[in-house]
Amino acid sequence: MRILKVFIGLIIFALIGLFIISKIGPKDYAVERSMEINASAAAVYDQVVHFSKWEAWSSWAEMDPGAEYKIIGADGKIGTKQTWKGDKSGEGSMEILEALPHEIVSHKLLFTSPFEAEARTRFSLEVIDSTHTKLTWKMTGNNDGALSRIMGFFMPMDEAIGKDFERGLFKLDSILQTAPAVSTVIE
Repeated sequence: MRILKVFIGLIIFALIGLFIISKIGPKDYAVERSMEINASAAAVYDQVVHFSKWEAWSSWAEMDPGAEYKIIGADGKIGTKQTWKGDKSGEGSMEILEALPHEIVSHKLLFTSPFEAEARTRFSLEVIDSTHTKLTWKMTGNNDGALSRIMGFFMPMDEAIGKDFERGLFKLDSILQTAPAVSTVIE
């Protein structure tokens, strides 16, 4: 009987702890990584604005090679969406919200499975010289709901996906070092 009381007490204590964490856990998150890419801003912009080029450098495409992607709209233009569905990457969509040639590309990210969430991503390009560009990849979002705050407390988003951003930037740099030059003409 004493063991049962201790067990029930531990469960109640754990539930109270989770309740408190759900109230004080992080409400927002931001993940940001930067890298000097050995390519012109035009070449970097061409890769990040066109969904059709992401599969070559996206760490998520590498983790879930069987995922299905679909581009809806004119690739590289504001309003274009990419949807995905995969065993490991889940299901969702990404829409281009802003595309300033050689400067900024931002997206609205909607995750629909295995969980629902919304986030924003932004690629900021900073010209270093004609063959080097600093690329910053940032994602921000809210931890809506108790479960998200608990998860954010124990596994912050930066720890969860920061390495994926780093891997993607490294792969992008590698691809651009072997790719032919991209024209600086803006469509």
